[in-house]
Amino acid sequence: MMSDDAEPHPSQCSNPLSSGAHGELLAGRYELAEQIGSGGMGVVRRARDTLFDPDVAIKLLKPGVPADAPAAVRFRVEAAITGQLQHPGIPPAYELGTLSNGQPFSAMKLVKGDTLRELL
Repeated sequence: MMSDDAEPHPSQCSNPLSSGAHGELLAGRYELAEQIGSGGMGVVRRARDTLFDPDVAIKLLKPGVPADAPAAVRFRVEAAITGQLQHPGIPPAYELGTLSNGQPFSAMKLVKGDTLRELL
């Protein structure tokens, strides 16, 4: 845990942002936009990378999931493994970070196209 006078790590931010407003900045870098998906333990938001400009996908835990919950541990493990994989069918991971509340987030390439639901 950080002391009050310590500088925050670049991958930390002041609030959980899973349901944050458009334009909020995550990790001092990602400008959040709309939610584009959700699953069992998380949500995916479109964001603009303010350093390199392209849109990215930001994966966050759903609001209310404690940072020490098993879902948070699985999230970190999944993101770390995904970051090591290189395959045309797996979007590259750009960052695995931690919010100020201890919850993890990951930034990855935004893959544009139709969802499976839209195709069916």
